Amino acid sequence: MKLKSIILEQEVDLELNKAFDQEMAKLKTAMTKISSDVQVDMKDNDEIQKALKDAPPELIKMVSDSVKRRNNVLKENGGKKTDESTRLNEEVVTLVSVILALPKIIELIGKFIKAVTIKVGGKNVVGQKIEKFGHDMYEMYEELLMTIMKASLFKIPPFNTAGEAKQKKIVKLILVAIVISLAVYSGVTAVNALKSGEAWKASYEGILAAVKSGENSVKEFLGSAISKIITTGVFNI
Repeated sequence: MKLKSIILEQEVDLELNKAFDQEMAKLKTAMTKISSDVQVDMKDNDEIQKALKDAPPELIKMVSDSVKRRNNVLKENGGKKTDESTRLNEEVVTLVSVILALPKIIELIGKFIKAVTIKVGGKNVVGQKIEKFGHDMYEMYEELLMTIMKASLFKIPPFNTAGEAKQKKIVKLILVAIVISLAVYSGVTAVNALKSGEAWKASYEGILAAVKSGENSVKEFLGSAISKIITTGVFNI
């Protein structure tokens, strides 16, 4: 564990720390299952079509646009594969992988938040704890979640070739989503406390707005963000 994490752990409430540790252990098992399910579903066109029907509109448009660009490139080159058509095909695979994994990840975040809240003693109690040190939680668990992701979702294409920088952005994105979701679930004072913390950044406002708007908004925000990170590396987090 990093020295910074050790220092933070000494300052963080032990009850919340214990609840996070327990739920992170469950998250490891669940992420491994998601990884396995995505690999199976990627080979099943029916599962892909089903996932596309339920996917956020922005992601569906991204898939459609990528397919059209790929087909145009192939047509311009007489059906012959080029570096550009290969890149665009990989982009489609990336988007589909994210779409398949996304509902399960959102469900996991919801379970994580509710379990931690119950273990700590309810919304009011966890809200008070989040007010004090919620902005440090993602830094404490960044390394652990990276280990979990590398043993699960990051083992499958296209995540496995994304590179360390992109993988770190995805890990931070998910952790921030967990902490902000916990704050929103706990109440306004917990959210305000997070926003006033030094670790708060303007880019987190998008996650906060999505969480406040409900599950579908979180799905769309995370799906779009993860897709952009994988395909372009450009996302401020």
